[in-house]
Amino acid sequence: EVPHIESLRRVLRIKYSRTRFDAILGTDDHAFQFLLQYRDELFPGTPVIFCGVNDFDPAMLRCRLDFTGIVEKLDMRGTLDIALKLHPDTKRVAVIVDTTPTGIGTLKEVRNVEPLFSDRVLFDVYDDIGMADLLKAVGGFTNGTLVLLLNFNRDSLGNNYSHWETIELLHAVSRVPIYSVWDFFTGRGIVGGIITSGTDQGKAAGDQALHHPLVGRVQRQ
Repeated sequence: EVPHIESLRRVLRIKYSRTRFDAILGTDDHAFQFLLQYRDELFPGTPVIFCGVNDFDPAMLRCRLDFTGIVEKLDMRGTLDIALKLHPDTKRVAVIVDTTPTGIGTLKEVRNVEPLFSDRVLFDVYDDIGMADLLKAVGGFTNGTLVLLLNFNRDSLGNNYSHWETIELLHAVSRVPIYSVWDFFTGRGIVGGIITSGTDQGKAAGDQALHHPLVGRVQRQ
């Protein structure tokens, strides 16, 4: 991943060396972290509006008044409350997530609410695992287990999967309910959850960009 980021940095530096943007929209954790590190070098003074950032800490924006955006707050507690109410015999929650920055952030949100449910269910995390082994594990789940699918876009072998590929593969083998927290899984095999909309986040970020006090005021050279 590091060589990829360095290549992206070089491409952007060369491609946009003579271009000045009114604003930059960064979507998801990778883009946010990239802009925190390289915005001043690549796009000095250009306002940044982000969305889809998980496990956000205001300290990340210390001394960065030209960064603003929409924090992605996932309702893990509400989703688990619904799941356990509909499936009262549940003894184990299998949390499926990858080890990308987004995955690390969303897993932290599960860990934050885990103590609220620890007297009722056991949480098993499936993160550092290949897709084939994950499907084998999920296919063996029986009554008393439910799946909480966060994001699994890259397995431990470095293979990449879209959200839709992941839910299709999991739904095909699972005999237990699958819950999630994102709208792009809705209608593709999950039972439900308290759903967050990426589309709504994008619209809100775009609206912030249009009304940002610095947008349109960047000095052009």
